[in-house]
Amino acid sequence: MPKPGELRRQYPLPLVLLIAALVLAGCAGAPPERKPPAAEPPPAARPAVEVIADAEVLAQNNRYDTAATILEELIAREGDNLEAMKLLAAVYAAMGRKRDAVSTWERIAVLDPSDPDAAYEVGISLARKKDWTALRSRMLAAETAGAADARHHLLIGEADLELGYYGEAERYLARATGMARATYLLGKLYYEQGRLAEAEAKFDEVLQKDPDNFSAHLHLGWLHFKKGNKKKALTHYTRAVGLDPEEPLARLSLAALYDELGRSGEAIKHFQTALSLRRIPRSEKKKALNSLSRLLVEGSRTQEAITVIRKGLEEFPNAGGLYFQWGEALLKEGRKTEAKDKYKKAAEDPVWREIALRRIHTIH
Repeated sequence: MPKPGELRRQYPLPLVLLIAALVLAGCAGAPPERKPPAAEPPPAARPAVEVIADAEVLAQNNRYDTAATILEELIAREGDNLEAMKLLAAVYAAMGRKRDAVSTWERIAVLDPSDPDAAYEVGISLARKKDWTALRSRMLAAETAGAADARHHLLIGEADLELGYYGEAERYLARATGMARATYLLGKLYYEQGRLAEAEAKFDEVLQKDPDNFSAHLHLGWLHFKKGNKKKALTHYTRAVGLDPEEPLARLSLAALYDELGRSGEAIKHFQTALSLRRIPRSEKKKALNSLSRLLVEGSRTQEAITVIRKGLEEFPNAGGLYFQWGEALLKEGRKTEAKDKYKKAAEDPVWREIALRRIHTIH
C-alpha cells in the first residue's frame, strides 16, 4: 500500500481530488432524484368556425371521410353546434350514409324544433317510409312552431292525399307555390276527382316548368285520349315511353292507342315489349296478353298467337279471354272441333261466358 506522500507522486493532484470526491460521495449516499419536467398543456381547441370552414373545403373536394371526422370531433366537444350538425348531415348524405344523415337531422330537430331544414329533412325521411300519419303530424307541428314554408306545405298536401283528406290536401298544395311537384299533385287530385279540365291545366303547367316530367305526360296522354284527341295523346304517350322505356303502364298505354288507331304492327311491338318488363302489374299483364293474342289472330299470325296464349295460360290458367282467342286462332285455321273445345273453356270464365257461347252457336 503506498504511503501518503507516494500517492501524490503516483497520481496527479486533480485526479486525487476527483477520487476523493467520489469516495466522499459514495459515503454520503445517492443524490436525490430529479423531478420530471412538468407536462406541457394540451394545445387549445381550434375555434368551431375554423373547423366548420375546413370541413366545407374538404367536402367541396370530395374528402368526405376527413370532413366527417373533424365535424364528429367538434360535435363531441360542442354537442349543440347546429351549424356543424347540418354540415355533417349533408356530408353523410353525400357519402351515402342515409341513416346517419337522418339521425343527425332528427337530433337537430330535437335541439331546435323551429329549424325549417331539419323539419323538412325529417319529413322527407318519413315520406320515404310512407309513414303518412307521422309525416302529417310532424309537418303540422313545424307549421305551429313557425318553421313551415312551401316545402312543408307540399309534404302536408302529399300526406293528405295518401290519407284521403282531399280538401286539406288541395289547400296545402295550393300554398306550396312554385313547386312543380305540388302542381303535379294538384293535377293528380283533380284528375282523380273527375275535374279533368283543371287537371289538364295543372299538368300543362308542370310541363312548362319541367318538360321531361314523365307522370304529367302520362296523365295528359290519357286526358287527350278521353277527349278524342288521339294525335295529342300519341305525342304525350310517345314522350312518356321515351322518358322511361322500362315503365310498363306508359308502354301499354301507347300500345292500346296504336291498337285504337288501327296501327296493329306498332301495337303488337309495344305489347310484346311491355310483356317483357318486370314491373308490369298482373292485372295489366293479363289484359295485354289478351290484346296481343287478338291482334296476332286478326293478322293471321295464328301460330304466334297460340304460342303467346299457351305461355299466358301457364300464369293465368283460368283466363277466359285467352281460351277465346285460342278458339279464334283454331277457327281461322279451319279446325272447328278444336275451336269449340276452347270456346267451352272460355265459357267457364263468367266474364267471357256469353260471348263464348254465342261464338259456339255460329260454328256449323
